This record gives sequence, C-alpha cells and structure tokens, in this order.
Amino acid sequence: MSTRKLNWFESPFDTKNIKSNGWNLQVAKAVASGTGSPTISLVWQSRAMSPITSIQWKVEYALGWTAVVPDQGVQVSISGVWQSCAKGEAYEINTDGFWERSKQPADPKDAGWLNVANVNYRYPGVVGVHIVVGIRNAETGRFDPIFVDKAALGPGSKGRYQPQEMVTWWLAGSDMTGQVYSNTEGPTCEQDYTQPSNPATKAYEYSTTFLTVDNNWAVAPGPPPQSLITPPPSASLTAPVLGGKPPLMLQFDHARWIIAFAKPLALVAAGAALEGYLRNSFKGCTVTVWDKNNNKLRIEYEVGNGAAPGTVAFLGQPLGAAGGPQQTIEEALRAIQSRGDIPADESWFVSPATAPSFITGPSSDEPPSPHDPQDPSGSSITNNFAGLKLQPGFGSNPPVDPQIPSDPRAFSGFPQPQLQGIAAAPSFNNQPWGNGITA
Repeated sequence: MSTRKLNWFESPFDTKNIKSNGWNLQVAKAVASGTGSPTISLVWQSRAMSPITSIQWKVEYALGWTAVVPDQGVQVSISGVWQSCAKGEAYEINTDGFWERSKQPADPKDAGWLNVANVNYRYPGVVGVHIVVGIRNAETGRFDPIFVDKAALGPGSKGRYQPQEMVTWWLAGSDMTGQVYSNTEGPTCEQDYTQPSNPATKAYEYSTTFLTVDNNWAVAPGPPPQSLITPPPSASLTAPVLGGKPPLMLQFDHARWIIAFAKPLALVAAGAALEGYLRNSFKGCTVTVWDKNNNKLRIEYEVGNGAAPGTVAFLGQPLGAAGGPQQTIEEALRAIQSRGDIPADESWFVSPATAPSFITGPSSDEPPSPHDPQDPSGSSITNNFAGLKLQPGFGSNPPVDPQIPSDPRAFSGFPQPQLQGIAAAPSFNNQPWGNGITA
C-alpha cells in the first residue's frame, strides 16, 4: 500500500504575506458520482501557515452516510460507521443503518467504483441518506471525509462513487473547524497522483509553494528544495489580485548537487578538477568530498547563480531548454573524464541535494539509496525529478496534461466511528454537485 505526500513550503517573504491575509492551505479531492463529472464538495484538510507542512494519505477508501448535508462552512457528521471499501466492491445499508457486503456482486462496468448496491434504511424525517466518501489518513490511521453527495438516496436506491487521484489546493481563510469561508480565496492548483513522482523509488511525493509576487502556485516532484527557501524580493503584497496566468514549466536550479560515483576513485583530485572546470559556470562554486565511503562529491554555488531574486532565472530555467545546471555538471564530468581526471570506466549519478542547507556536515543531505540506478552500459545517468510546474490562477484554463485513468486499486481496513469535514461551496470551479443515484 503506497503512501501519497504533499509538502507545502514557503519562503519567509511569502510566509509573511500569506499570514497577513489570514490564509490557510485548503486541500480537497474530487469524487465522481453516478454518471456525473468529478466534483469537489468538501474541504478535506485545512492547515495553518508554517515553513514546511506535509500531508500524507493512503489509497484506501471508505463509505459512510449522513442524514443532512449542512450549509457551507459547517462540518459534516454522521451517526453511522465507516465501511472500508475497495474499488469494485459493493455494500448495502441494512434496516438498522449498518453497512453489509452486498449479496449481489457489482456489475463489471462498476469495477472502478465504490458501490452502494441498495439502501434499506429509512432515517426519520428525511427523504434519504447522503453518502460520504472517506480516505485513510496516513498520520492518524483514521478515515477523513473527502466528499458528500448532495443527492439523497432513499430506500431502494443505489449509487456509485469514484475517488480521483487528483488533489486540489488553494489558500483561503482559517476555516479549520467548520467556520464560514473567508472571502480571500486565491488561485487553485492541482496535481495528479496516479503515477509515481519518482519512478526509480516509486515515491508519490510533490512539493508546492505560492509565489505571492506572481500570484501563482509552483509544483515540483519530490521533497521541498531547501536551497530555494530564501527571501525573494523586498516587495510588499497583502492582497494580490485574483486571476490566472498561462502555465509555465520550469526546471529547479537547486544550487546544491550530489554526485555518487559507481566505483572508488581519488575523490579529492576529481573534486578539484571538477571545481576548476565549473567556476566559470557557477558563481561561488565549491566541490567537496561529501561521503568518502560511498564515493560522493557535493557541488554548491550561490542560490540563483547571480540572478535577481524573484525572477525566473533565480528559480531555474524553462523545462526542455538547452543547458541547465545538471547538464552543465554532466558535461564537466565528461570533460574531466576525457582528460584523465577520473577513470575512463567510471559512471555516476547526479541528483539534487534536498536536505536543509542550514545543517552542515554529511548528515545534512539525504544520501541516495545504496541501490542508486546505474546505467549498465557504464555511461552517466542523471535524474530529472526536479521539474517545476507553475499552475494558472483561479478561473483560467488549466494546463493540458495527459489524462491517466484513476488507479483502480484500493485496500480494506477497519471502520471508524467518527466523520468530520467542512462543506465547501455548492459550485467549485463551476462544477455541479454530484448525483449518486443511478438507474
């Protein structure tokens, strides 16, 4: 069972602007119901501002129900219990309001859905019950509600629900405990967690930050790039104008890199040769022995490489453009290899140093796995997991990404008796409420 992770990080400058607006990070997951489009109806998690915040969850879903859908900004609660449900399974609500596995298997066309095969329960004073979908919180082990269906399922009704692996987030008022929304809602951002962010490690992890000067979100695979958590320009911004911008794909310049060689070599001599080669490319460049036992060098240079803070050049460069720091390092390694400074049969793995830059010594970087991928042909390998994506603002056209079907896998677990969440506005991104009723 894989765990998904979203990291929210901010620079001191952006942190000040976000806190001055009283914003929290609001996170939601869409769910398709019946034959309708995926819809967001609940705020799944709301987090207060901090330098780095992480949210973790497992691809494990559950069904619940509530008698009443509350107004916007009020928590959803139920009297029933959670029923863990994998995609393709079918459950019924019996006459006492408890979940039971359906005696009739789900239709093959419903294999990718959480299925409510029948409602045999009648709650006093209401037409029917409203189905709630939950997801397993990796930190608490409990189910968190991510969706409530506004359409009531009366006795004899059935429905189906398909959680999406797309996660959406935005900044809004501090409605952590069911309070009414603030009217300072910023641009939204979304990321698909269907496929691993790092195919080599099978990790599902992304990091995001809000650039208040640009009024835009940035997203990058992997953990937060610590070297970029520095104050951008000294501009003042407390109420950015809402609006979208065209998406911009960037490649982070981490300004800190680790080179892991496949075989033992004279690290001091190789580092000196590499530093001399890179001084013309990187401002303030130093190359040091980082881990002698595992044949690793560390490259470090000035964050932004001389570019003005707050500019695109300070963050990196357009994705796919010629050059870039990682390519420069690769070319330098091949150059000093060709002149004999490192063995001709040596190969290496270049990766960003992702641990906090304010910690010194070998423990400050996450060492690459002992099983770092190496090219069997002996040629160099680099990773390309440092890509950055700037999402458009609220109301603009989203970037065109490949549509990958939702992961059909889900897992069973223990039902939980509590269910809480925050009801969102009835129309999120102009999407209608879901309808769980099927013919």
